[in-house]
Order: sequence, then C-alpha cells, then structure tokens
Amino acid sequence: MRSSIVLFLTFFGLLLQAQITITSSTLPALGDQLKYSWAYDQATFGMITPPGFDLSWDFSGLTADESLTETFLAPDGGQYVYRFPGANLMTQNAAGEERYYLVSGSGLKLKGWTENNLFGEPFNIVYDYTWKGRLPNGGLDERITPLNFFDSYSQSASLLEGFKFSELPPAIRNAYLAAGLTTTDSVRIRSSISTFYAVNAYGTATIPSPDLPVPYPVLRLAVTQYKETRMDAHVIPLGWLDITDLSMQYFPASAATLGIDTSGFHIFLNDLTREEIARITLDSQGRPHHVRFKNEAPPGCFNPDLVDPTIDDDPIPSGNYAASQTITSAGRVADGSTVEFLAGIQVTLEPGFIAEAGSSFKASVIDCSPTLARSGPGEEPEIKPYSIPPGDLPGKTGVAGHLNIYPNPVHTSASIAYHLSSPGPVWLGISDSRGRLLQELETTNWQTAGTHVLEWTPPDRIAPGLFLVSLKTNEGLISKKMVWIR
Repeated sequence: MRSSIVLFLTFFGLLLQAQITITSSTLPALGDQLKYSWAYDQATFGMITPPGFDLSWDFSGLTADESLTETFLAPDGGQYVYRFPGANLMTQNAAGEERYYLVSGSGLKLKGWTENNLFGEPFNIVYDYTWKGRLPNGGLDERITPLNFFDSYSQSASLLEGFKFSELPPAIRNAYLAAGLTTTDSVRIRSSISTFYAVNAYGTATIPSPDLPVPYPVLRLAVTQYKETRMDAHVIPLGWLDITDLSMQYFPASAATLGIDTSGFHIFLNDLTREEIARITLDSQGRPHHVRFKNEAPPGCFNPDLVDPTIDDDPIPSGNYAASQTITSAGRVADGSTVEFLAGIQVTLEPGFIAEAGSSFKASVIDCSPTLARSGPGEEPEIKPYSIPPGDLPGKTGVAGHLNIYPNPVHTSASIAYHLSSPGPVWLGISDSRGRLLQELETTNWQTAGTHVLEWTPPDRIAPGLFLVSLKTNEGLISKKMVWIR
C-alpha cells in the first residue's frame, strides 16, 4: 500500500513538473501592442473539455471576423486619469473609451473604465472600482501571477456611480418622467461582481497561423463571473428607491445592462507570450459562443510608397512608421513617446539614435508582400525577420564581433558568447523566424565587463528551424542568425 502511495505521489509530481508557470514577465508593459482576432459564433462544445492534464485544444480552423490591436499607453494621457491616481497603464479603443490598469509583480488589475453611452444613448460614464479613491486597492483582477496548475481563487468587487437627473440623456429622462418619477433629482447605478477563477487544465493549444500552426504549451484558466446591476432614483421626499424593474419596463434597452448576469470564460495562457493564446466566451448556460485568439498574421506594409525613408526627427513623433524596404534612423524617441518601425528588409539604427528612459520603441523586419517591394522579375526580397523588445534602446548599433554562437548550425546545444567593453545592463533573447520572442536568456541591470558565455539547449517545446539571437547593451544592439537542426 505504501509503495502505491509513493508511486502515485511520484507520478503526480511529474505531472506538475510538466506544466508551465505563468509569471509576471507575460504581463503587458508600456508600449506593448497585443494583437487579437475574434471568431464570432464559431466556438464548439469540443473546445470546452473537462478538467485534466496533457490535453489538446485545436482552434486552427477558426476564421477571423475581426482583428484589433490593443496598445498599452501611459495613463497620464487619458482624459479621466485624475480618477485613477494609482494606475500605471491605460488602453483606449477607437471610440475613445478608456480602461485604466495597475500592473505589478502580482498581476494586472483593472481599476476602472469609461463608456460613452448609457443604455445605448450618448452619455459619458466613468466606472470606478476605487470609488473615487475611497477604495484605493479596489479593482478587478484580469491576470494574477504567478499562476500554476490547480491554482484557484475568488474575488468580489463593486461599483457605484451617480448622476444628476438633469444630466441624463433626454430619451432616458423622458422615460422616467413617463413612469411617474417627476420629483427625482439624481440617479445611480450600482453593481456587485463575484468572480471565481480555477486553473483546471493544461496541455497545448493551436491557433490559426499563416504558417504551419505550432502548438503552444498552455494553462487553462476557467472563470465564472456573477454580476448584478441595479438602478436607483433619489425621489423627493421618499429618498432612494430601486427602479431597476421600472427602468426595464419603460426603457427596454436598459435590460441589456440591468439585472443579474452570469458569464464564463476559458482562457488559455502561455508562459512566453503576453497575449492570451485564446479565450472562449460562455453564456449563462455554459454554451460556447465567441473565441478571441492571438493574431499570428504578420503586419502588412502600411505605406508601400514609402520605400527607404530616413527618420532623423528630434524628437520622433509617436506613431507607427512602415516601409516596404528599409528604415534608417538617427533620431530621438523622447520620454513618454511610443514609436514602432516596420520594414520589409532592414531597420538601421545609426549612431546618434536613442530611445530615452520612459519611452517605448520597437523595430521589426516583417514579411512584406513582394508586390509592394522593389524586386526583380520572379524575385522576392530577402526577409530577415526580427523583433526588438520594448524598452530603453542604446544610442548606437553594436559590433557584430561582440556576439558569437558556436557551433552554428546547432545540433544538441550551443555556446552563446558576448563581450562587454564596460559594465552595464544586458538583455539577451532568442526569437523565431517571425520575430516572436521565445526565450529571454539574460536580463539584468548590471553585468561586469569582459566575455560572458551561456550554454543554450533547445527546449522541447521549440521545433528546429531558423532563429535570431539578439543582444542589447549600452554599446548597441547586435543580432545574429542561428540555425538548429537535429
């Protein structure tokens, strides 16, 4: 009997070792652009498997109905930042609606958001989990780190937002007057939210990709949320009265917001990517409907007429700069700016280029359509994909001899050596041929001068192929190709 217990515990321990851990390195940072696609009403019951381990989820047959990019900005540029002094990230959609977050080592917390309608009528509302600062720790956890298989937790949150009756949209105000609320001076919306989280499965997930889909190791986070939203009116001389049912009767569009709602999600998380791999939305009956998934499609060449620009602005205005061939820059990315370079063949950062502390800069060589790039008949331009992680970039490019890989091609392992002329910060990472970061090998704020050598063994989850090893130091940015063959 004892040997059976030991055998079970050993087997169970091996299972736990096989699963991944989601750490704070996967949380969004300033300047990150998370790319997602939505497949509406394409989810199937086969996608919502029971809890378990070593499972496989295949989303590769989904068709994207919509694709969007979520950019994380500095909150000080938001219209309602004064309501969320503790927030350090913000997003804004095409309609101008804002979401304020606090990201820390323990996760990503939604502090509040804005909407530009009430029951479908034009109206600006700020939903604030901090209750105008009275609950400074208020918020709803969107991600908690670290996260492991079998983790579970719960959370409660509440909202209370009030308005003067005279400020309401005319259609809503007239509906309440018709309902007999003629002595109302103010109204309020209150919500209570209870959320339950459980990491109840792990395995691999495959999503649509322009190349051969590669399974991502994932944890599945099952989320169930109960939300009750009520409407109150302050009626003179009666005081506060619950008018939820009255609202739904006299203004039926409010039924989509008011009342009790149960929703669920199955969220698939990888330990290297900042995007969720996939998210299935479930209705109150547990039936799957929509799937949001990481958009694997490479960005296009937005400006095919912009072939070989030189961008030397001081400072470079925030924005995306795309060219079908090359981009060359000796400009300055100022504190608080977000700049991205996209080129079909090469990005060159000349001496004098600098991205200041507090800025966000990203450069990528992308697969530009041959029809948009200058090439000979029947020829395609040479593509050298790579991605520079967001952060403070050095002021000049480095010397290729400072980074060496041997042997190359790699069979079982490789030695990656680099040399620092002076002590300072170091970032060393490996990206795949499409610029996706696969591993961070070194990330430190201080390393001594001299030659440093790391031994790299390809992880089981990475398939053989072409990779890019990138080194970023005070001396510059160096990138070299590495080929892994079995």
